Amino acid sequence: MIRQVVRFAAWMMVAAGGALGCGSGVSAGEAKVRCDQEKINNASGCITEAAYQQCLSCEEECGDQCARAESCPIQFICPK
Repeated sequence: MIRQVVRFAAWMMVAAGGALGCGSGVSAGEAKVRCDQEKINNASGCITEAAYQQCLSCEEECGDQCARAESCPIQFICPK
């Protein structure tokens, strides 16, 4: 249940960022915080080291518009 709430909140943040036109990336420190949280919330082990690095790049480039594909390993996609 908690995982569903977190996913919904993350989706809402992405949707709100897109609606506001907020597409700028975040700092390396903020990207690390966000990607560490992704790793904690993903107990299935689908965030490999390569996926984690992809998360960092996506967050730094796109910030709130960075989207997560539900695949294993998880992929992070920047719509730019």
